[in-house]
Amino acid sequence: TKGGVPQTGTFSLLDGAVEIGTVIPGVAVFDTTTEVLSTFTTKSTYTKFWITGSGAKGGTYTGGAAATVTGVLSAPIGTHVKYFVAAGITTANTEGDPSFIEIGGTELARSFGAIYLSAGITSGAINTGTLSASEGNIVGGYVINGGSGGWDTSGRDEEAGATASFWGSDNVAGAGGGGRRGVSHNTADGLIKFEWGS
Repeated sequence: TKGGVPQTGTFSLLDGAVEIGTVIPGVAVFDTTTEVLSTFTTKSTYTKFWITGSGAKGGTYTGGAAATVTGVLSAPIGTHVKYFVAAGITTANTEGDPSFIEIGGTELARSFGAIYLSAGITSGAINTGTLSASEGNIVGGYVINGGSGGWDTSGRDEEAGATASFWGSDNVAGAGGGGRRGVSHNTADGLIKFEWGS
């Protein structure tokens, strides 16, 4: 750093207060959709990330939870990473929206929005994502699938809580909409988290 500002280019050691050492740890979390691609600028050569789409809103059945994709970016300090945070769902019986990141127009990782099941529970997790491990910017990672939901809430006094995502249940990023008497709760916006230097 020079004067407390990270440096990536050529500069004089005599020009200001220069400190050479490891990157100061930091976290950036984006959990509100802007409906446009936004930009995060890397602060370290290696950056951990977590990407979660939005959960599905149910109706007579509960909505499923979105997957969370996690991994490590490898990119020079100052690289612009474009990201998109999924919008929460407010329409009944509707699948969630995706969240994703890309560099230079190449998509690196995506959490698909959770699917809404209109016919009840099926076996296995069905909500997933992608991780482009073959791209040079991805060191490694994992797709944590989201639960399917599909619990019946249509009875006179029938209710079911939200399908939990990686971040938890009921009104958190990625969680599916729970419901009571055939009416489901809205789901929260997705979430993208970057962490570096630790």
